[in-house]
Amino acid sequence: MLNCFISTKTEKKEMQQIWLSRKNLKKIQSVLDKFTDVDNFELEYDISSGIGTTLNMKFTSVVNDIQGVFIIPITSFDDW
Repeated sequence: MLNCFISTKTEKKEMQQIWLSRKNLKKIQSVLDKFTDVDNFELEYDISSGIGTTLNMKFTSVVNDIQGVFIIPITSFDDW
């Protein structure tokens, strides 16, 4: 089972929605295909730039016996 947690970086406590395209989902799947040990990840939705939103995928994994936190951009300014 794959778990996903979505966090929003806003000060508001209201419910936020996130829309994912097929392109976004394919990118997430591509990352998961490369990190086969990852079962859980967090999607960070950031609207703080004032000009648009970004979405990052964040997870912990081990590469070459070194544990690290990976933050992979799923959407960026280029997607606007």
